[in-house]
Amino acid sequence: MPPGENAMAVPRLADEARLQLIAAHAIAEDLPEPVWDPSSSQIDDGGQQRWRDPHPEHAQQIARWIARWSHNRAENTTDSYAACLRHYFAYCEDAGAEWSDIVGLRDFLYGLAYPRIRYLQKLRRARKPKPLSRGQQPGVGWNTICQYHAAIAKAWATEGIERPSSYTVWREWFDGLHRHLAAPVDQKSGLLLEDLTAALATIDSRGKDLVALRDRAMLLLGWHAALRVSELCALQVEDLHRGPSGWLLHIRHSKTDQFAQGRDKPLWPSEHQALCPIAAWQAWCQASGLGSGPLFRGMTKHGTLRAASLSSDSVRRILGQYVDVRNWGAHSLRIGYVTQARLAGAATEEIMVVTHHRRREMVDHYAQQVDAHRQGPGSLS
Repeated sequence: MPPGENAMAVPRLADEARLQLIAAHAIAEDLPEPVWDPSSSQIDDGGQQRWRDPHPEHAQQIARWIARWSHNRAENTTDSYAACLRHYFAYCEDAGAEWSDIVGLRDFLYGLAYPRIRYLQKLRRARKPKPLSRGQQPGVGWNTICQYHAAIAKAWATEGIERPSSYTVWREWFDGLHRHLAAPVDQKSGLLLEDLTAALATIDSRGKDLVALRDRAMLLLGWHAALRVSELCALQVEDLHRGPSGWLLHIRHSKTDQFAQGRDKPLWPSEHQALCPIAAWQAWCQASGLGSGPLFRGMTKHGTLRAASLSSDSVRRILGQYVDVRNWGAHSLRIGYVTQARLAGAATEEIMVVTHHRRREMVDHYAQQVDAHRQGPGSLS
């Protein structure tokens, strides 16, 4: 339904009658059929389904919101919000729903989640469940639902509309949706020291060419500094420097430093030359001739260095070819460092000096398998 002249000037539609509809949906014993199917707001694009674009007036409003939020939100966050809002407005137009109607929001989120809920129910009832990989499962999972919810709630708040979470009945319904979408956490496996050594041996087997030197430096710096893949991609040649008490790696911008104030991470040389991140960095810079600019770059098929840094996807793919770890991911470097540090007896506060986690709970979560053995009573037989 195309928007009217005052389509964006919609009052809050969460009166008592609308809230009662949310409550009735929350206590239903059987899962009701959704009133909206996401495929109705999608179009065929060269054999693949994609969301259709919302009406230009709605697209312009989304662009204004994103421009307003960009000053205090990371680019990845605003990009995610923009995509979520485009999908939401496409739904509103197709379903004839007001964008600020709490019941319409419920129908949207429930329609997105319903295929995944049904899939998980069948999986739990199966005698010999054969779960699909995360990318093959129908519908969307809880984390994606939360992304949509956050984007839409942000838009509501920007227009002076109370966030849905301000209503108790909504929070109860949303918690129920979470319960239906409950699934095992897909935590990546940590790359421990023995895995790191094996990966380096695989790299060394190809010789001492530029690719091997780059990948060795990338793996060792990423592991010893417990870097996120975005931080690894953003490193500049001049970011590693010697301070008054030792080597420091300057992180210009990160997930926990959205305003790019910059922070230094301590980096210690290894007693073993083959495992030393400082030596690997020096060998790579010397062989490549790099004196400034992006540290880790792509190469042409003729071995010429490109000017731009590697992308996050490229780093995951490159490092993944050397690693023999179940459920590998780029975050495995960070998880592996935390686990190895805990095995070496490091306290949470000491580990946080390197990882720059804001909350100790995340470090403890990564190290929970180590802590479980240390804190338990041990064998009683």
